[in-house]
Amino acid sequence: MKKISKLFLFILSAVILFGCGNSKNTDNPDLIKPPASASSFHKENYKDVVTKFEKSGFTNIELQKLEDLITGWITKDGSVESVSIDGDSNYDSSKKYSKNSKILIVYHTFKNREKKTNTSSETIQNETTIMSSEATQDTSNVTESTIESNEVITIQNNAEFAEIMSLKSDNNPKFDEFAKKYMYKTIEFDGNIIFFKKHPNRKTRFDVMFMGGDYIDSDTFNPGPTFRVQDVGIYDLSKDSSAPEYIKVGLNGHYKFKIVGYRSDGAIFEVQIEEIKYR
Repeated sequence: MKKISKLFLFILSAVILFGCGNSKNTDNPDLIKPPASASSFHKENYKDVVTKFEKSGFTNIELQKLEDLITGWITKDGSVESVSIDGDSNYDSSKKYSKNSKILIVYHTFKNREKKTNTSSETIQNETTIMSSEATQDTSNVTESTIESNEVITIQNNAEFAEIMSLKSDNNPKFDEFAKKYMYKTIEFDGNIIFFKKHPNRKTRFDVMFMGGDYIDSDTFNPGPTFRVQDVGIYDLSKDSSAPEYIKVGLNGHYKFKIVGYRSDGAIFEVQIEEIKYR
């Protein structure tokens, strides 16, 4: 009986030691979890978001300014529009990423940092674009650039957009080039709904995919990339008076989308809806 007990303890100890050894070998210190999902940062101040990612251990943080504010009454100066990890604005917050992954934080501000104050004279004062030292402890890994909010891109005024809308292969590098050059720009085109389903675990929220051109049938896809919105409500898709009673695959429309992300596997542009008019 004692021999059996000793043998059992020996085997149990070996299993525990082996398990501990394995966990040490597979636990990569360079892989860390993001502080929260991208959607949870929407409208937060970008300085606070930078601090959260730095505290989590991320070292490659980039800021981009959307100089689109006029009064700052509805959207506050410095409020976050989107956050992405290596270009993915729908990243999984439970997944681990390399601490060197590119964290891109896009936020709203005034053009040339001209901020309209709330004084009686409503004077306009210039502010510097550099983050204050008290906002974050270490900004050595944070870079900043500016996105100009100018004209809307169409196939009529932009040859590169016209080109990618005519490409038949998902693997064409032109898609990647366009995404990098025109990220957070607004595009406008005629297209159709090719995919419409409920968002996982949501009853009244949906994932929708669009392509350029008029709908043909379920087995035929038009040239060009796919444009996707996720976790949107029916109101986002049907607030225009031209909306039909039921949103479904096959509806043709005129779309105005802001590009907020890109997935090279499948040439999928993640977008935000600015305007939809059904045809």
